[in-house]
Amino acid sequence: MCWSPAVEVAFGKLAKLKRLTLEQTEREYLEDEICDNHPLIAKLRASCPQLGWVWVSWLGTWRLRPNRCNLQ
Repeated sequence: MCWSPAVEVAFGKLAKLKRLTLEQTEREYLEDEICDNHPLIAKLRASCPQLGWVWVSWLGTWRLRPNRCNLQ
């Protein structure tokens, strides 16, 4: 699957957000979910309606539908 640079930047920001979340907690396992109302997630979903869902956890699990995303 070929990603545009804007999609790469968005996922880079999400990865950084995940790292910051991990650094701010002392719990061994994170089960926190960054929901659709988070500004970065909302922008990503608005720009890429094919995005199935995004779950940011200590495992960093992502699931995408393989369609084109148009992030500006």
